[in-house]
Amino acid sequence: MSSIQIGLDAALILSGAIYGYILSLSLLLSNDRNELAKKLAGAFVLVYAIHITEYVGLVSGLILKAPQFIGITFPLLFLLGPMFLFYAEALNDPDFRLKKKHIAYLVPFLIWQLYFIPFYARGLEEKISFLNQLGSTGISFIPFLYGLSSLIVNFFFIYAAYRKMAEYEAVLVSNYATDRILKLKWTRKFAFGFTVLLALNTLMFVYTKFDNTYLFTMDIVFVIGMIGMIITIGLNAQSQHFEHDPRKVPIQPSKMLSESKYQTSSLDKKKILEIKRSLVQYMEEVKPYLESELKISDLAEQVEIPAHHISQTINQEFGTNFFEFINEYRIESAKRMLENEKFDYFKILAVAIENGFNNKASFNRVFKKYTGVTPSEYRQKRHETVETKESFA
Repeated sequence: MSSIQIGLDAALILSGAIYGYILSLSLLLSNDRNELAKKLAGAFVLVYAIHITEYVGLVSGLILKAPQFIGITFPLLFLLGPMFLFYAEALNDPDFRLKKKHIAYLVPFLIWQLYFIPFYARGLEEKISFLNQLGSTGISFIPFLYGLSSLIVNFFFIYAAYRKMAEYEAVLVSNYATDRILKLKWTRKFAFGFTVLLALNTLMFVYTKFDNTYLFTMDIVFVIGMIGMIITIGLNAQSQHFEHDPRKVPIQPSKMLSESKYQTSSLDKKKILEIKRSLVQYMEEVKPYLESELKISDLAEQVEIPAHHISQTINQEFGTNFFEFINEYRIESAKRMLENEKFDYFKILAVAIENGFNNKASFNRVFKKYTGVTPSEYRQKRHETVETKESFA
């Protein structure tokens, strides 16, 4: 750390930090239906952007020019997990508000902040000694405790947030048919990836204490990986805006395919089959699935059947949830368009929008899930089939 070197790794991390600042400001200044959730997501991104800014200084040696700032962002690591959990809570519950009880979530941050206050006044040599102990082999109690506890605390909170988002997603897929749900699915998957990354980082951190080699390159990889995941989570948070009130949700979707769930239902088999026939007829004749923001409450109002009866019928008779039920019709409709030469002048995006999707990426993802190929490949196969038939004619 005696010289200043801004290499590719420092440049990449700095780029991530700058983008993080821009993204966090966009989320923090958001003013829509999910205002609190987006502000919490913005705070989550901002905290990590500030921390990795110091990390750039450490990697490049720039921070030696201002040693009083060494370690100033270290306690912030303990805010990442709680911030992400708060975001997941706000996403799941429109009435969620930060309360006094949530201060308990910040105890690890407050403890380490108190520890580092006198650390900031220490000399350069003492601070560098702490950094060396943090990354070197052998166990120095305080540096080891700081490194290990930051990883474990964040793992606990982010995994809890992942579970909360999984519950929220289960509610949404039973009540909504918008492709924005796919972004939530990806956010949840990245949250799970984040927990895995933290677990691996914890193992690596402990490993370095008992091995003669400090895996600095691997440490850089972990940091860049975390930057990518956090920014992706922030980007997806920008488009999460559902008018969702869990108090009005008619089902508990985490058990939606369980037969025992409907043991107390007033619907008998005959009535369920009647609803099934009505649903199929309405879907084929009126095509409500072409509405990109269709909700189960909308469909219930249109067919004059209670939403919870529709949900039960879809779960039991079709073995799926509302989101997948609607998407199956959308994909079948899209396939018919792609098979019809009259629509060959339609771009893939136009086909997507005509069939209830908001963007090409979501359409491609869902189409491939159901058919095994992308819409473009599906259309191309039709062209190849036609050319083959004509060659034999």
